[in-house]
Amino acid sequence: MIWNPPSAWSVAKRDEPEVAADCWTFSNPKGKAGRLVPMRPYFWGIWSFAKAKPAARDFLTWISQREQQELLTVSSYGYDIPAFKSMSNFKIWEEVEPPKCTTYNYPLRPWHDAKYYVPGQEAPSELAVQIWNRYITPSLVARMMQGQTIKQALDWTKQEIEGFKGR
Repeated sequence: MIWNPPSAWSVAKRDEPEVAADCWTFSNPKGKAGRLVPMRPYFWGIWSFAKAKPAARDFLTWISQREQQELLTVSSYGYDIPAFKSMSNFKIWEEVEPPKCTTYNYPLRPWHDAKYYVPGQEAPSELAVQIWNRYITPSLVARMMQGQTIKQALDWTKQEIEGFKGR
């Protein structure tokens, strides 16, 4: 079981199609905070020093439209989920294979009773970036899987985050 299933599936699709045919995506279990679905949102911006700001704004407006977002999503075989929740119904997730519909439950679906979650999102942005970039959440889980107690793993996490504050 992998928390980021499309990554493993897409590599298997490329390198070992018979393994990809055995992969399936399903929604996460529900916990005390509800059902959380991982998301890695991408957003675009325009530098303040950009020379062609009107053209850049036009491009961002164009690339953010449903038609272009669907083309981008299809080109990644459904791996890249648009930042817009209204675009979680592209046909690619029903059509991609092997097996057909394997990533159907990857984007958030109404019946998942879930919300998107980005690791570190509750923290102030300067800490959240470090939590994400330094893989604190998966490292925390790995420490527990390797035999540390929850307290030991959380103490390590607290020490790491305290270290970020001093930077």
